[in-house]
Amino acid sequence: MEGTDLLHRWPVSTSKVGLGNQAGSNRTPTGRHRIAQKFGASMPLGTVFRARQATEQRAVIHTDGTDVAEDLV
Repeated sequence: MEGTDLLHRWPVSTSKVGLGNQAGSNRTPTGRHRIAQKFGASMPLGTVFRARQATEQRAVIHTDGTDVAEDLV
């Protein structure tokens, strides 16, 4: 935002268990946030990262709300 003008819009991932700031709660933290570092810009869609390092694993991307066992970000 610049004043009241919207400059950019990005899709975000939010938690199905709601909002919250407790570590380990799997809730979406509240407040304003700023991107500090970006990882994976040159990687193929679905690349799975562990400790900020790309793995050979590819995530299955569900667009129909299917629940998955792992919390892949």
